[in-house]
Amino acid sequence: SLAIVFGATLVVLLLSYRSLVLSLITLASLASGSLAALALQSALGIGIDVNTLPVQAIGVGLGVDYAIYLVDRVLQERARMPTRIEAVRHAIGTTGMAITFTASTLVVGIAFWIPISSLRFSAEMSLLLTALMVVDALGAILLVPALIVLLPKRLAGKLA
Repeated sequence: SLAIVFGATLVVLLLSYRSLVLSLITLASLASGSLAALALQSALGIGIDVNTLPVQAIGVGLGVDYAIYLVDRVLQERARMPTRIEAVRHAIGTTGMAITFTASTLVVGIAFWIPISSLRFSAEMSLLLTALMVVDALGAILLVPALIVLLPKRLAGKLA
């Protein structure tokens, strides 16, 4: 199920960006969130079953937005800025706050259910989705720009 979600996301990103490198950078952010959620599941003894896989899929679907916001902004800024580093710096300065605000709004709404839910399942899934959203946002703000800046010139394509 998770592989299908990542595969479908990759296809949509490839069609949108027409760049395997940008698509993989965007997916790296999502993969970090999914790995963090799987680690949390392991630590809390939450099994991987038909109930947790949809939460993972929702996390990928919501989390991809953050990375897309940043990659799109870097592409726009790269057309105006002389270097990738300057484009990334400006993109983080303008889009970083929007990503932080959007993620915070979603996380607060989801995290609200952790302490008040009388159902253990509901609280665990809220915790899992909260972790996914936080790590996806951090990945978009920290990992995606780092990968773009560290990208070798021969692979940079549109960002060169």
